[in-house]
Amino acid sequence: GVSVRMNDMHDEPWPDSHMFPAFYRNHPELRLANPGRLGWGGQGFNYERPEVRAHYLSLLGELITGYDFDFLELDFLRFTQYFPRPVTGASRSILTAFLREIRALIKRAGRPIALLPRVASTPGAALEQGCDPLAWAREGLIDGLIVGMFIGTGWDYPVAAFREQVGD
Repeated sequence: GVSVRMNDMHDEPWPDSHMFPAFYRNHPELRLANPGRLGWGGQGFNYERPEVRAHYLSLLGELITGYDFDFLELDFLRFTQYFPRPVTGASRSILTAFLREIRALIKRAGRPIALLPRVASTPGAALEQGCDPLAWAREGLIDGLIVGMFIGTGWDYPVAAFREQVGD
């Protein structure tokens, strides 16, 4: 499988760091302007911007068409800010439409690739992040869901709460 961090912000205090691709360094206008108290992720890409989504679709399309793998994890959890705060239903709709485009890329590839988003550990936290697993499951956009914490491991995830929303 392949895992893609959807907004990797390691070294955020140093935007010219080698850890950022040229696209990030060359396009400060595409970054979030969230308050510093949100931590490193507060300056990540703003997914409201079509250019950001197009950039990631290009990268994902290259992976999907150029490599043979069985699952694609979209890691929305490692850094959790994708939209200006507070996140709204419109923001979640943008991310859902983005997943539709990713699903279409997978369908065009003509081979099965399981789409597995990684989201925050509770349904409410996932929604606050801009992710709507219920909508994704209802539309058949995802094949599973990975839930977790930012960098730790927990053993008390509310799996039943997710199943109530998205089914088995």
